[in-house]
Amino acid sequence: MLEQDFTAEIICTTPEIGGSVALSNTIGIDQFLNPFNTLLEGWAHLTTTSAQSFSVIMRFAFKYRESQPERVLYAINGTGDVNLFRFGSLGYGNDGQVALYDFSILNDAVNYFVPRPLQPSTVSDWKLQPLAEWDGTPEGAEQVDFYLRNDAGERIGLQPVILPGGQRMLGLNTAEGEPLTFRFKGIQAG
Repeated sequence: MLEQDFTAEIICTTPEIGGSVALSNTIGIDQFLNPFNTLLEGWAHLTTTSAQSFSVIMRFAFKYRESQPERVLYAINGTGDVNLFRFGSLGYGNDGQVALYDFSILNDAVNYFVPRPLQPSTVSDWKLQPLAEWDGTPEGAEQVDFYLRNDAGERIGLQPVILPGGQRMLGLNTAEGEPLTFRFKGIQAG
């Protein structure tokens, strides 16, 4: 994989699943009636459309850390494409649920007073394990499937989640679910 910083979308290439990695985004939905909606923000999941009222397909910033045999380590962060998530870092909670953490002061304050079931969270480097050889170019990297692993080496899998209000999402989880394969889309050096 690329030994440089870049931004890209992440798409799932697991047969019969597919979709883009998105984050839950409920800001504006009953925000004034429920100031604790920030508890629902930033949960990573798969979606096939950004038309879902609670989803935003994300570009992520990959900050190159180091190469290891068969793996490359990156810090994965939000980008300025969605202001709410621009300072967030991809992490996972005690239950393995993958989410963007530390993305706003309000989110941190709400989490302090009303702990999420994910607390405490782990934000660390992520390991990308390419599943094929590639030609060394950004364009070539978009043709290579990979596993995405947390710092403990656990692969991201799929776990259905039901949000308050009954909305369903295909959540990403490091502790449970069928391991998924991914691919980059729209790599931009940076």
